[in-house]
Amino acid sequence: MSQFDLAEKAGIGISYISKIEQGNRFPSLKTSIRLAKALNIEIYEIFDFRGLALDKQSPSKEFLELISLLESLPDHEIKLLLELARKLKAR
Repeated sequence: MSQFDLAEKAGIGISYISKIEQGNRFPSLKTSIRLAKALNIEIYEIFDFRGLALDKQSPSKEFLELISLLESLPDHEIKLLLELARKLKAR
């Protein structure tokens, strides 16, 4: 799929797609969900770095469930959950 086709399917500007591909921009969770839907893949596959890491373990069932639940939440609730996760990590 071309950048133009992906941008059109995801409703994202082609220049933004190009910047993501070049590593100059990092998409939000909402944008990542839109990209996954446009690519006809699961959201976790966008973040699947197993080929780059030593740990080749598959995502847990709980992780996949969490990602699935996040897809249905509005932006303000995703931001609240992200803030909570950051606080939990800092403990």
